[in-house]
Amino acid sequence: MIKMNKRGYYFTLDALIALALIFGVLLTMNNLTQERSQTPDIQRDLVESLSSLKISEINNSYAKTLRQQNKTSENFTVLEQIIEYHAKDMPEGKNLAQSIFNEIGTNKNIGMWFGDELIVSNNETPVRNSTNVWTSRQVIRGIEKSTEKSIRGYSAKAQLVKSKNKEYHYFGGYIGEGNITMEIPCHGQVEGIRLEIATNNNFDIYINGNYSGHYENSTSERNPSKYDLSSYSQRFHEGANTIKLVGDDLYIAGGNLELIYNVSQPYNLSNKYSFPGIEGLINIYDGFYVPGNLTNMNIHLHMDNNYTSFLRLGNQTIFNGSTSGEETIEINNSYLSSKLDYGKMSKKTIPLRLGLENASYLLENYVGIGDVFSVTDISGSMQDGCSGGGFWCCLFDGCGDPASCEGCGGTWEEKLTAVKQANDQFIDSILNITGNQVGLVGYETEVSDYDTHNLSTNHSSLYSKVDDWIAEGGTCICCGINEATNRLKNTSEQRERSIVVMSDGEANEQCSEQGTGNAKQDAVQAACDAYYNHDITVHAVGFGSSADESTLQDIADCGQGNYYYGNVENIVNLYENISKEIINASYEKQTISSTGEALTKLYPDSYIEYNYETQDLPYGLFITSESNNFNSSSIANFYVPENSSVASAKVLSYSGPKWTQSVSIYNESWETVYNISNYGKEYIELGDPYTIEIPPEKIKKGNNKIRLKTGLSSYNSSSSSSSDKVIYTIIKQALGYSPIAASSEGCNWTIEFDDLSNTTIAVPENNNNTQECYYTSDNTNYDTNDAIAIATYELLKELDFDSDNRVDSRFSENDMAIETNGIKGIPYTTSAEVEIITWA
Repeated sequence: MIKMNKRGYYFTLDALIALALIFGVLLTMNNLTQERSQTPDIQRDLVESLSSLKISEINNSYAKTLRQQNKTSENFTVLEQIIEYHAKDMPEGKNLAQSIFNEIGTNKNIGMWFGDELIVSNNETPVRNSTNVWTSRQVIRGIEKSTEKSIRGYSAKAQLVKSKNKEYHYFGGYIGEGNITMEIPCHGQVEGIRLEIATNNNFDIYINGNYSGHYENSTSERNPSKYDLSSYSQRFHEGANTIKLVGDDLYIAGGNLELIYNVSQPYNLSNKYSFPGIEGLINIYDGFYVPGNLTNMNIHLHMDNNYTSFLRLGNQTIFNGSTSGEETIEINNSYLSSKLDYGKMSKKTIPLRLGLENASYLLENYVGIGDVFSVTDISGSMQDGCSGGGFWCCLFDGCGDPASCEGCGGTWEEKLTAVKQANDQFIDSILNITGNQVGLVGYETEVSDYDTHNLSTNHSSLYSKVDDWIAEGGTCICCGINEATNRLKNTSEQRERSIVVMSDGEANEQCSEQGTGNAKQDAVQAACDAYYNHDITVHAVGFGSSADESTLQDIADCGQGNYYYGNVENIVNLYENISKEIINASYEKQTISSTGEALTKLYPDSYIEYNYETQDLPYGLFITSESNNFNSSSIANFYVPENSSVASAKVLSYSGPKWTQSVSIYNESWETVYNISNYGKEYIELGDPYTIEIPPEKIKKGNNKIRLKTGLSSYNSSSSSSSDKVIYTIIKQALGYSPIAASSEGCNWTIEFDDLSNTTIAVPENNNNTQECYYTSDNTNYDTNDAIAIATYELLKELDFDSDNRVDSRFSENDMAIETNGIKGIPYTTSAEVEIITWA
């Protein structure tokens, strides 16, 4: 008989069943309906008993034998133990169930099923011939019936472990002239060194004073060369290090040093700008970024310079003076906060300039070959007429000519006449350079073909169109800009393309192309669209005292152009000057034109330290990657995956002797994140950052489009270098998990990267499994019954940002290691019903 030991009481199974039957009868007799149940209860009581009795508690001879043979699971119920044996195709399951059925000794037809499989039955007639069937069910979870799987499974987690770490150090926008030293902090054992740099002359490198090779200069100031210095890695040590470049009148036009560590390093946002050391002529154009809300700053300059030098942050001069021999100059927060607007510096890249007063710079003559549209307001307010005359006097005398106007105390203004003369002068100046073309748009409530002239070199035809203009109607500034844009956008992008738009009043007509619902905003957006969508610069001119200078200034800002103001007296000369600035000028480059043996020295322990309020970065794996290079349209793209955060994104600009003019990001519309013209129009006075930060909050998940422009002045724009790119760091939970699987062996993975290279790694490391798995563009094959293989595949999918079955190329064979953790004996998530059925 079967016994159950609970709190000192012993029950045989048939006694328990009998007791349950008695309780059932008593309950039925007391039921208000007084109906007698004809339903047998044995199947129900047997399910309840077998689901509550532990296999270790049942007093059954066959169960006792199984326990002695260590074939039972101590915490299993009798029912679970039967089903586990059955799932493993072990005869013990059927035998144990049969033993229990035999001990019950019932004469009823009875059977036990797992799902649709019969385990055991005692029956006189088949169930299919029965007229009455009584069933009790019990759900069994965590056991899966399969000859290929274990009764209990495995689960695994895979995560990327960076066995190496990359750290970048940047070399200014322009650093010269002479021997140049950078102080490089090191946080561990350096295993690799890669230098990317643009220089004008050949140079020698010294690492911590040790000669480390001679190197040829780059092919141009805007296209760097790359050098592998890994053979000198042992010369770097933990702490402060120096790398010195020695050459004749040497300067660096941008670059970076990449240190590769053999262990991962914590990621930290910077709060310090380190000046390069200069032995020669101090001439630095650079910048720095404040990642949060700036709270305080201090500056430490260590110099030996008997020439007058200056330090300028943005457009503010912070220091101007000389030293008597070697000196340190400390500039504290109290002084800096009185000179600088910390709020306007927060989360921005700030141009930095450290140089010598009265230095001479190399000149570049610029002759622009391009296409220019003059867009002119010919609304009713532009009529020649009387301004300021007495109302009643003009009412009776008319004030329709200069004499009557002056007689009524007014001033006769020939506004349209003056603007026509200005346009004639503009045509002459632009077309004075062979190859240039001029187009005309006159706008009022709308733009009429009668008031426009396409790009041309025909002076007479252009003069005639200007002469035909009549002042009437409203002021649709966006109409004029859109018309000129449409006529310019299909011309060659290799030519300078610009618009000069003039207005004497406020915009009062809207454009459906912009659709902001506001005439002024439509005008500004039209300029934004011209520049960001078609690379057309938009300049603006306010004419007369009623001009809406605020809107016109915004038009120039978004069109990356300049704003001018004129009146009737000077508009002709103003248009002549504008044309010359656009097409023909001499610009100073960043290179000093030096003669003699002048020598100044800046020590590499000079720095700017800044503190700021910022939020803590989230936890995760820090992954640093590089975008593709900027294309011929000065645009680059980089991808940020879902379930990640951006720690930083730096645009690297090899502007050479020019300036980084603007950086914009596209997120539904173009937004400028850096514009040097905000600090001044004369670039020679301003810094030139090599890295321009994009604030993380402006970066979206998915593809991000970046635009970069350079130039010699606000009147001259040029494309980015083909070597420019974005270096960005994301924070990602790079983990892969498996469901419950039958095995946990792992395999040898062949992995393809975005740069089309491949590597093979064993996961887990040093496994003895010969199974081959693949994550490549033409093959994603792995063992779907192996927990480690599944988890690794899920991890690789996480690292495949663009879902092309190639892992992002930032990980090389030597940089990548995958760590797995596995747990065995986990119940399957599947479930099935056990049924005990009686029938008659």
